[in-house]
Amino acid sequence: MVNAGAYQLEADVYFWDQHPEQAEAPLKRSLMINPYNADARFSYGYAIWRRVDATQLNAMAAQWEVALAVNPLHFATHWHWGNGHTNLTYADYAQKDDDEVRKALEKADALFSANKIDEAIAYTRTVQQQYPTSVLPLMHRGSLYYSAFDMDRKLRLDSAENIFRQILLRKKHYGPAHNGLSAVIKSKRIPYLSIYDSVTRVLQNVKITDMKNFEQVFPDVSYYPGTLAKAMVWNQMYAATVYFPFLSKQNRSFRVSPLHIDRLLPCTRPALGILPRLITGNGWISAA
Repeated sequence: MVNAGAYQLEADVYFWDQHPEQAEAPLKRSLMINPYNADARFSYGYAIWRRVDATQLNAMAAQWEVALAVNPLHFATHWHWGNGHTNLTYADYAQKDDDEVRKALEKADALFSANKIDEAIAYTRTVQQQYPTSVLPLMHRGSLYYSAFDMDRKLRLDSAENIFRQILLRKKHYGPAHNGLSAVIKSKRIPYLSIYDSVTRVLQNVKITDMKNFEQVFPDVSYYPGTLAKAMVWNQMYAATVYFPFLSKQNRSFRVSPLHIDRLLPCTRPALGILPRLITGNGWISAA
């Protein structure tokens, strides 16, 4: 019996062995048998990306468009499109008033950090009325919903998902919205993990024993209201927290930016690399 999944599994082996060029043939066979398999479509697009040939990026995008047509919430496709694997450049989605809009939205961040969540969200709507052609107020609002950890979980994640999908309808392949949607998808999966309840209990009882140096090394944690974001970062550091005084003295810091802050440097098509990062429960950590 011919099995599309078996060819897909063969391709995965080639990817793991760092031979992406050998993954293409079994993926083509898999797609001949089942052309509407989102995982195989994503993988074939990824294999094209691994050719490291900027002229092939439109072909990569074509495969990923099919993957999202089959499964609009396909995690891997959204994650990769949101993390620098793209056939677009910064100029493809930037608008001339972006800096002005970002400046106007700073008040929303101040309200959010002061735990005035509803006011912050309402303010993004005010800015949206002032700049109706910009997606930045929408992106900001989706990010605030996602990061409001004390809000009802279903409400905030459903709201963020709806907003990010709205953005992608308005601005095709907009990286930050793809990244935001992948974050939502991942967050919605987390409660199904067997360790979810135990990890949640741990985070609710985390004791930060060196807040001064912690906030010096991770200045962004003060952005998030409540204690959960701080607990997630502190807990992930494990024994490395003993180095915080040394890092603080050396003025070393790490960023844990919200979703509306662009995580990647603007790049042209030939710049295929993405910035290294350590994924945490709510975002990313990258050395600054």
